[in-house]
Amino acid sequence: MVTEVTGAVLFAVLVVARVLASIPVVRRRFDRDSTRLAVWLRARAEAADAPTPAELLLAALARRDRLRRDLDRILRLLDVDETMSATRQLGNRLAHRWLVVQLREADAVIRAAGFSPLATAPTNPPVARRGRTVEVLDAGGWPGRPAPSAPTAAR
Repeated sequence: MVTEVTGAVLFAVLVVARVLASIPVVRRRFDRDSTRLAVWLRARAEAADAPTPAELLLAALARRDRLRRDLDRILRLLDVDETMSATRQLGNRLAHRWLVVQLREADAVIRAAGFSPLATAPTNPPVARRGRTVEVLDAGGWPGRPAPSAPTAAR
C-alpha cells in the first residue's frame, strides 16, 4: 500500500514539475536558483576536499619515509654494483642523486610546516667517497665511427 501511494505521489510531483517548467517565468527563476545552488554546491565540495594542514604534514612525512627507504636501498646497491653493467651503475648513481634532491625538498616542506626532520640526506654516495668510477666500454666499429684504442672511465 505504501509503495503504491509513494509511486502515485512521485508521479504527481513529476507531472506538476513538468507543467511548471513549461511556464517561462518559473523556468527563468528555476534556472537562476539552480545556478546559485550549483555554485554553492561546488564551493562546498571544494572546501570539503581541501586537505587540512595536518593531512599535508602527514603526507609529507610519509613521502619522506618512502624516499628514505628508497635511498637506503640504492645505497645498498651502490655498495655492491661493481659487478653490474655500466648502464646499471650509472642508473644507480643517477637514482641516488635524484633521491637526495627529492629528500632535501621533502625536508624543506617539513621544515616549512614548523617541524624538524629527524635525519638529513647524505650529500654523496659512499661510492663517490671511495673514488670508484664506472668503466664505460665503447665497442666502436659502428659505420662512420672508428674503434676506440682503450676503455674510457666516467665519473
